[in-house]
Amino acid sequence: MEEDQEKQPRKQKELQHFALDEADNIIDIKDVETKESGKKVERHFFCPNCHQEMFPKQGKIRRHHFSHKAHSDCPHDGYLHALAEKLIMDWFNKQ
Repeated sequence: MEEDQEKQPRKQKELQHFALDEADNIIDIKDVETKESGKKVERHFFCPNCHQEMFPKQGKIRRHHFSHKAHSDCPHDGYLHALAEKLIMDWFNKQ
């Protein structure tokens, strides 16, 4: 290896902190309880862009986030765009 070769920063995966619930409300991962008195809570969450089901990931290593099923082709910029659009529409509807 050459000494002048700079280390490439490790690519950080974009995490999805929000999803929609069954009532089309925006849900923050911080507000999700995956277990309640030892039993799994049955709630369903969906991507604001592709509307596929998303799952809360609340492990001990990575930051908590929602995740699509494996091999989803939903682009992160599409997710962000749909989320922003939903936030704006909800704000206008409350006015």
